[in-house]
Amino acid sequence: QEEDDWRNEKEKLKAHFDQLTEKRNDLVERNKQLEDEISKIEKRVREKEIKLRKIEQIENEIHPLIDHLLEQIHDLISTGLPFLTDERTQRLARLQEMRDDPEVTLSELFRRTMEALLIEAEYGNTVEVYREKVSLDGSEVLGDIFRFGRVSLFFLALDRQSAGVFDVASGKWRTLDKTQVPAIEAVTEMAAKHRPMEVVSLPIGGLTPE
Repeated sequence: QEEDDWRNEKEKLKAHFDQLTEKRNDLVERNKQLEDEISKIEKRVREKEIKLRKIEQIENEIHPLIDHLLEQIHDLISTGLPFLTDERTQRLARLQEMRDDPEVTLSELFRRTMEALLIEAEYGNTVEVYREKVSLDGSEVLGDIFRFGRVSLFFLALDRQSAGVFDVASGKWRTLDKTQVPAIEAVTEMAAKHRPMEVVSLPIGGLTPE
């Protein structure tokens, strides 16, 4: 009876041992899978850390670049031809506000700065006519201003009897000889698309300060 009881107990213990062995093997396999997953996660974390360090390095390099570009835009506005001054100054002011706003991303600030710089560059490839008062011979005179790229600004009085040019060397408007009025009137009308294009000789000079 004892031998029979032991035999039965032995079979039960063996079955239980087999179950535990199977569970152990499953746990070992699962543990190996978890170790592989942890290894992959750690690898991704290391890669992210490397990327973050590179991003931080780029940010440290981009900020001085943006500051330099903003200074360039400021110099273009303050030392170049005085055209569209309000519009260009306001654009620069918005960029400077964005520069000091922690909620503005670096990528957005860089994009907007490059856009402003491209706009400034594009002024060199275009002509335009707009109406504004200028100080000519000590008087405020209203007239049409013809912008010839970033090279010259010409002024034509509304009565078409006088014209002027902005002297970059002195930083002031200078009255032109009356013989130059027809040429200034011609280019002003061409820029406004009021007459067909033609070759015109313009009094361009004094492009840079002394």
